[in-house]
Amino acid sequence: MDALQETPRSPQEQPLIHTDEESATETTQMDVQTWSPQGSSEEVDNVSAGERHDGAAWTEDGWHTVLTRRQKKNQKKNQKNALEAVECNASSSSPPKQGSQVKRRRRTRSRRPLPPLPKDDIKIILRPHKGLAVKDILGYELSTAVIDACHRHFDGGSFMLRVHPGSNIIIVSTPHEHVAKELREITHLNIRGRVHSFNSYVADPEDVLRGIVHGIPSGTSQAELMANLRVRTQGVKIERARMLGSTKTAIITFTGSTLPRCVYFMGAEAICYPHKPTRQACKPANTVSWARIVSPSAPLIENPEYQKMVAENKQLALENEKLRCQIKEERREFHKIISSLETKLEARLNALEANNNATHAISRATVAHSLEGGTAKVDIPQRFSEEAHVSQLQMGEQLQSLRNLMRELQSQQQRAASELREQMMQQMHQMFSEYRKEFAAETEQQRRYVNDSVVGIQRAINKRLTDVVVYDQTKSFGPLKIQKLEVCGKHFHTSDFVTTSTYQDEKTRGVLEVPLQLRRLKSGAIPSLFLNCTSYLSRPTTVVREALKRSGFVLRENRYRRQ
Repeated sequence: MDALQETPRSPQEQPLIHTDEESATETTQMDVQTWSPQGSSEEVDNVSAGERHDGAAWTEDGWHTVLTRRQKKNQKKNQKNALEAVECNASSSSPPKQGSQVKRRRRTRSRRPLPPLPKDDIKIILRPHKGLAVKDILGYELSTAVIDACHRHFDGGSFMLRVHPGSNIIIVSTPHEHVAKELREITHLNIRGRVHSFNSYVADPEDVLRGIVHGIPSGTSQAELMANLRVRTQGVKIERARMLGSTKTAIITFTGSTLPRCVYFMGAEAICYPHKPTRQACKPANTVSWARIVSPSAPLIENPEYQKMVAENKQLALENEKLRCQIKEERREFHKIISSLETKLEARLNALEANNNATHAISRATVAHSLEGGTAKVDIPQRFSEEAHVSQLQMGEQLQSLRNLMRELQSQQQRAASELREQMMQQMHQMFSEYRKEFAAETEQQRRYVNDSVVGIQRAINKRLTDVVVYDQTKSFGPLKIQKLEVCGKHFHTSDFVTTSTYQDEKTRGVLEVPLQLRRLKSGAIPSLFLNCTSYLSRPTTVVREALKRSGFVLRENRYRRQ
């Protein structure tokens, strides 16, 4: 008992000491476990109070307080686990995880943004046309191209260049106005030996506001917008305005602290909405570009005949283009001739009218000064007017003939173009038909060649090869490999066919089976042909070689001994 009391215990395991004041004796009660002979046990509960190590006495109220707190703590823990279990069952069918098993989500680190460009600098935006991705080009290549485009009037220390891959633009920041003017005039950049077109414009400052206004007629110029737009908000001014493409929407740039709620276009009120710049919805994937789609007609494209046809077609297209240019030049010259004739005709008509007026004046003066004014007649004005009318009719006829000639020339040009087109189509059809005929003839020739080869091989195989009968004494067989075969006057080498050999031994009788198979030719596969020789084989390689030699075969022997 003393040994048990000396071992350290927790407050629950410490024995409770009961002090008897009357007898002045101490009785100690502790948990005792009595073992019965059958192996059963009983517990003895603590029912008395005792003293703590520090000398203070334990009380029933303090003990109940400790137990109550522990029970409340356990109840709260059980309730919390039950709530977690309900939440896990509601979200998924997996069992709830304990607090120690719950994995904390790792926070993905976002990339640090680039430092802002100088606020007081002038920003020039270079936007390429379709077909160029600026993110695939190195920065120093772009800066070198910019310096070359400005005729090297400045170096790289005069500006800062930044690529914006999401918008596919180049931002050039510079504090110098003369550099900004030269950058603003850039229209082309020479990058990696190729010239690419660019649009360059000055970016808005950072402290400006942008608004969108709908309901403005499409095609309105920037000058009309600036002249007819006004705003009533104090401290706000319209800096720039332009239309968005061919839409009925205008984008307006304001300078000030607040965006006006409405603007006035030609006196009509229009609501101004805040401009939201386009954002990249998804990041560019770091994946390999789409694989190149291989056309099923790749062998046809690689055919020299097809390439020749394509080259001829290109040549015909060039000739057609030259003919069109020549026709345009002739048409221009014809228009010049007609215009010159019209001017000459007008000048002549004007001269005739002037002469006619002068003649009328002379005749009137003559009649006035004549003594016989009542009976005087002057035929000169009538004669001049008739000549003018006749000349006018002649010039009209000439002009009409020229117009008819022009119509005839246009019809001839159209007929020549249609004939040239028909001729090109006929040539192309003829070339394609010839190519098809050649291909069909070649295919038929290959088929005949293969059929003749198969028939010749069958004839060679059927020549007395099954009449070889000898005795099997050594049981040593060697595979036969055909090196050269002559059929119908044509030679087949080892590269044209494959031979294999199998052997079976039935006591004293051997079966030699030599499959003969041609390789695949252009027209397709050829069925396997078998050379069967059933005989009593003592020296099969020698006997069969002689038999095949008589049939036109040339063989090579590779001997080996069967186990």
